[in-house]
Amino acid sequence: MQRISERIFGRSGGGRRIWLVFALLNVLLALLWFFFVHRPLTGMQAEAIAKRQSRQEKIVRIENYKNAHLDVKAYDTQLRDKQKAVDTALPDHLSYAEYLTEIQRAALSHGIRLTKVLPGKKEQADGLWKMPLEIEGQTDYFSLLDFLRDIEEQGRFLSFDQTRVQAKDGALLVSMRVFLYAMPETGDGQDARTENDE
Repeated sequence: MQRISERIFGRSGGGRRIWLVFALLNVLLALLWFFFVHRPLTGMQAEAIAKRQSRQEKIVRIENYKNAHLDVKAYDTQLRDKQKAVDTALPDHLSYAEYLTEIQRAALSHGIRLTKVLPGKKEQADGLWKMPLEIEGQTDYFSLLDFLRDIEEQGRFLSFDQTRVQAKDGALLVSMRVFLYAMPETGDGQDARTENDE
């Protein structure tokens, strides 16, 4: 065996040289593999991960936008309904005659006998028109609660300034001072709301 290796590698330490050459070749191949295979693949992997994360973030943004704006028609309808509720709560005129009719209708439907409904003087405060209404009547407890609930459900913005309830002869005598509110009109007949929105 030694003879064979001496013939192949020579007698004077050729085996060591070959092992050294093999070792250098292995190191060179490892370096070549690291710089020309492993490093580019690692860079491409990091780039692919970054692209995937970017796509996922974009998908999340799109999904969030779609969830926030599901249906434009439904959203427009919802906005119109909200505007209608605001217009009901704060109309552009006091229209107390219409409101007095509503109070009378609510009182009749709940069995309240109104003895006085008197509108006061209209004034402007905090950018709104307000007008007091003096309401007096005779009723029982549950009819009064139903009447107040009915007034509240009409959607008109009101404030109760004074409420007095007194028991007399098995009935309740009720005296209320209610303020009606409305948006003031500008000089050109437009609602102040629309002018501020522009």
